[in-house]
Amino acid sequence: MQCIFREGDDREISGRRGFQYISSQLNQRIESWWSSFRRRSSQWWIELFKDLVQSGQYEVSSQKALRCMRYCFLPLIQRDLDAVAEQWNNHHMSMSRHVNCPNGRPNVLYCVPSISGSTDCLQDVGNDAIEFGFSHTIEPTISGDEEFDRSADEYCSKIGLTLPETWQQALQLYYFLLDM
Repeated sequence: MQCIFREGDDREISGRRGFQYISSQLNQRIESWWSSFRRRSSQWWIELFKDLVQSGQYEVSSQKALRCMRYCFLPLIQRDLDAVAEQWNNHHMSMSRHVNCPNGRPNVLYCVPSISGSTDCLQDVGNDAIEFGFSHTIEPTISGDEEFDRSADEYCSKIGLTLPETWQQALQLYYFLLDM
């Protein structure tokens, strides 16, 4: 999608050149961050779901169980991801001796690239490209199934449950929805 939005740009990062795969050694900061993210956040979720599978509380081949799991846990996981993104985007990156990249806070570097001597690569995107993008995306749902989400919402409303704030509440809601 990014490449399509950059079509027609006459800069060196236009079209397919707007995205590239690079080797890990050129990406050490983000590789380090992913490792830290896994240790601090995602590993806990991975272990919880593994435990549910191993104890027979989650049947991997069941579409209903998958939808229930997504409906109950994705908002919590998204909240964690948003917090991690907020932390990352506002942390201070030190100057690197080995790589030519700016130092500072990612949010500031993105919003005001001139601070670091970088170029603002923002490009206006035409309505045709925007319409193309919307026509090739799917309206997001919590569970991945709009009808299931609607049924789950109605069921929760009927029995007085709200979307969970903790993993324990999510697990309880998961069990309720499995019996729905």
